[in-house]
Amino acid sequence: KYYYLITFSFMMAVPAFTLINPIFVITGLERSLEYAQLLQGVMFASLTQLAGRLIVPVLSDRTGKEAALLLNFVLCGVSVSMLAFATGFSFILFFMLLAFAFGGFMGIYPAVSTHYFGVKNAGLNYGVVMLGFSLASLLSPVLSRAAQATPMGASLSFLIAGGACAVGIVTVECGEIVEQ
Repeated sequence: KYYYLITFSFMMAVPAFTLINPIFVITGLERSLEYAQLLQGVMFASLTQLAGRLIVPVLSDRTGKEAALLLNFVLCGVSVSMLAFATGFSFILFFMLLAFAFGGFMGIYPAVSTHYFGVKNAGLNYGVVMLGFSLASLLSPVLSRAAQATPMGASLSFLIAGGACAVGIVTVECGEIVEQ
């Protein structure tokens, strides 16, 4: 049961970043940004993703894994939902916050997996949990193409990803995936 809950919650964390990452520059150009600004945004988003991989696990060690996951899901959901409407510099800022949250997920889920299932076979256990990441990564481009065909376009993708984060919050909160 807990493999499924953890894997599913990880699956809900991934669409936010995998939906916007491939269309960030194109969408940014449509929203009044210069190409050079968007390239700088990608560079800074890489740095904030790295920061998320370091800061969120440290936060989870201090506040508990459930609290850190919930906070990260909220940051991710708000950031990707705001991207649906953001223009100009705020578009880059919300993308950077989203990258931070994505890095946080990548840093905390190995700890959640090891916390729940122990150190023995930790690589295999996390590999199974990563199936959620893989499935979401495969489905996100299909979702993105479908959303692009609607009048809302990319904005609909971002709102759906925000909804996935909300489902992730419910999964973590109600599933008590980090309680033993």
